[in-house]
Amino acid sequence: RDEGGNDIATTIERHLAKILHDSEPGLPPAGLYPEIIDQVEAPLIRMVLNACGGNQIKTAEVLGLNRNTLRKKIRAHDIQVIRHSKPR
Repeated sequence: RDEGGNDIATTIERHLAKILHDSEPGLPPAGLYPEIIDQVEAPLIRMVLNACGGNQIKTAEVLGLNRNTLRKKIRAHDIQVIRHSKPR
C-alpha cells in the first residue's frame, strides 16, 4: 500500500479508468496490454536491480525470473545496470 492507502491494483485500475475515459467515445489504440505491463515492469526491474546492488543473478532470483529473461527485459527497457554495494 502507498501513503494514500492504495494497493497497486487500485492504482492501476485508476490509471486504466483514466485511459479509457480519455479514449471515449471510442477505445484506446491497440496495444494497451503491453503498454501497461511495460509501465509496471520497467520500474520494478530498476528498483529491484538497485536494491540488489546491480547483481543480475540476485535480481532474477528476487523477481522469480530466469537470468536470461531478466537480461532480455533489461535490454528491452534500456535499463542501465550499475554495480554497487548495497546500503547496510
